[in-house]
Amino acid sequence: IGLHSLSLERRHHKNRDRARLPDSLHLSPGVGGVCGKAAQAEAGDGSRMIPVVVDMDPGTDDALALMMLLNSQAVEVVGITTVGGNARLADTTRNALRLLEYMGRPDIPVARGAARTAQRAFHYAYDVHGARGLGIPLPSPTTQPVRSRAPAFISRMASRYRGELNIIALGPLTNIARALRKEPRIVEWTKELVIMGGAVGVAGNITPY
Repeated sequence: IGLHSLSLERRHHKNRDRARLPDSLHLSPGVGGVCGKAAQAEAGDGSRMIPVVVDMDPGTDDALALMMLLNSQAVEVVGITTVGGNARLADTTRNALRLLEYMGRPDIPVARGAARTAQRAFHYAYDVHGARGLGIPLPSPTTQPVRSRAPAFISRMASRYRGELNIIALGPLTNIARALRKEPRIVEWTKELVIMGGAVGVAGNITPY
């Protein structure tokens, strides 16, 4: 997604008051998106919102995905887990917190995840996403991550929303792998896992695929 100007409105989760984001968010060109029923459905029929945990490494592409999810009437973001990837874990966690706070949703819990992959270090992309992984001027967060780490948080949410939870994984899959090792029943408890990964017709940015 190569956007240089973005103006979105979000609907407040309690009183539906409107609040406008900055008229110009200068986002570095990147590639990203959200697919699957959790992110595409636009429920207007009064049906129950789909509970979603977003595993992410924001990053401008993930920031845009989060804005879309928070504006959707089809899904309820019940938690965010962060992972190193586009930027270091400290930066991606901070970015998730300040995005949620700026969007008026500081109530959504954020759990820190993996700072490294199981076998090697992450390949950061500060040259694409800007300083600290999100090159836009947002206030520093006043909230903090929850005490639980990402694998335990994912397991708890999957158990709480058995048969309903959708997990949208936008970054490296280390948190998902560790969560499954910790609690294999997540496979049974989760309705859908949507990942952003792979490349079709072009070389991958990390591996040939």
